[in-house]
Amino acid sequence: MNARLNDALRRLASFVVSAVGVLLAAKFRLDALLDPLRRAMLTRELRIAGSTPIERWGPELEARIDGIEAELRSRRIATWRVETSGSTHAPKRLLYTKARVRERHWSFFEGYARVLGALGVRRRSFFVMAAVRPDRSLTSLLLT
Repeated sequence: MNARLNDALRRLASFVVSAVGVLLAAKFRLDALLDPLRRAMLTRELRIAGSTPIERWGPELEARIDGIEAELRSRRIATWRVETSGSTHAPKRLLYTKARVRERHWSFFEGYARVLGALGVRRRSFFVMAAVRPDRSLTSLLLT
């Protein structure tokens, strides 16, 4: 690719990220205003009360997640397990569906665009620090 075309594409991408960043900042403010209403609706839908216990990570929860994964796979829904550090002695293996991975991609882009717009960064290059070899982390999954 010649240098002029490369520069033009980079400027176009920068403009798009700036414009999208402004729109996403407005969306974020609206989401923040609507958050109490959404929480109340979700609390009613999930029947969560002040006395609802917080479920601890353990063999029972892992078995339930394994069952959910088996059910999704039987319906030919793609799933991935992401390992994350946490408060347990071993990494937690969280279940991700294609829709959930797509949501995480979008949330990372949304945050990136909003931050660059808010900080007034002119050169909008984005570098990701990733493991040398692919691992089972969320970052590695999002980079594939």
